[in-house]
Amino acid sequence: MSFLARSLPTTLPLLQFSSSVLRASSSSSAASSASSALRSLSHSNAHLRSFHSSPATATIKTFFDVKFSDPDTKQAVQERIEFELFDDVVPKTAENFRALCVSREDKFGYKGSYFHRIIPGFMIQGGDFTRGNGTGGKSIYGDRFPDENFKLSHKGPGYLSMANAGPNTNGSQFFITTTETSFLDGRHVVFGKVVQKDKNDNKYIDILKKIEKSGSDQGRITADITPQIVDCGEIKDETAV
Repeated sequence: MSFLARSLPTTLPLLQFSSSVLRASSSSSAASSASSALRSLSHSNAHLRSFHSSPATATIKTFFDVKFSDPDTKQAVQERIEFELFDDVVPKTAENFRALCVSREDKFGYKGSYFHRIIPGFMIQGGDFTRGNGTGGKSIYGDRFPDENFKLSHKGPGYLSMANAGPNTNGSQFFITTTETSFLDGRHVVFGKVVQKDKNDNKYIDILKKIEKSGSDQGRITADITPQIVDCGEIKDETAV
């Protein structure tokens, strides 16, 4: 089976992978095949820059309050997810996300927007606050801005990364991984992750696992409630003078 369900789209949705293929990619041989498949895309390989998995320091924290359908009770619930942004490594990308979290300008910010594409065992995608279907959104720098760098890796669940339609097409759309997806390294800019107090703290990852059950292998939302960011913002350091 090919690791690409279809070629890279011309609109903003993330690369199209089936969840079964993504689960298989956890093996080293499958991951190697995935990398080969990615490199065979029609886009030039010139943008596949090197990356490092070295730790980043986060000084900016943000949050989403997400409304979604509880997979067990089928009732509407609201949960908070907190993120730390790697502004020391990708300051421009981190600031774009932070600013869109705090924005209250009409149709220019994440508040009220939806997660329009969810693939269980892969990721949840949102950030299209202009059209809501994966073809819209815009950054604080204009419609699109360049890939800042690829120094960080999609090395586990809970990582924040920019969705794009190819090199240097970042806007406002993002995705949050629900598994390790390092085969996307060099193509999507990682800029943050969910907050974890220690390696055993899965509080927010567990919430992501609940939200991802709203999706399907094709990315379509199958739950009665489309997951929505009902509130969002920046978490200020209360100890700061």
